[in-house]
Amino acid sequence: MIHQPDFDQTCTALYCGQPKRVPLFELKVDLHVMQAFLGKSLHSLKDQVEFWAAAGYDYIRVRAEYDFFKKTAVTREGEYSAYGNHKQKIAWADTHKGMITSEKEFETFSWPKPEDIDYSPVEEAGKYLPEGMKIISSVTGIFESVWMMMGYETFALATVEQPS
Repeated sequence: MIHQPDFDQTCTALYCGQPKRVPLFELKVDLHVMQAFLGKSLHSLKDQVEFWAAAGYDYIRVRAEYDFFKKTAVTREGEYSAYGNHKQKIAWADTHKGMITSEKEFETFSWPKPEDIDYSPVEEAGKYLPEGMKIISSVTGIFESVWMMMGYETFALATVEQPS
């Protein structure tokens, strides 16, 4: 039987209610796992919606494009294979010293404007949703962007030396 998405079941569980079934919940599934599950390469948001629906989820997580820190914080690249023989290029933020290491650098940083954020991935994914399925959108974790912009070592030391 093919799963019929029902986002209300996810909401019921999130609000500590008793859903009819236990909903699946992930914020990220590795591309290689999605491809292996569907038995094909994924090239579009339509393909990703297909995966999330076929795998039994009631939603797909789609983010607006705003990763301003990645442009300047990324320092190294490598190859990553989480599943099978697929290889994917990935990058890491500098773990020592990032682009913001002081309050002055924070204050003078060129922060993006709301109109610079690209919401088209969220809008596009909405076109492909089966009935009952919704979109969950989010930002990164509460510390993830901060440490990537500061460098993990600088961030960790600042939590003790500069808690403000």
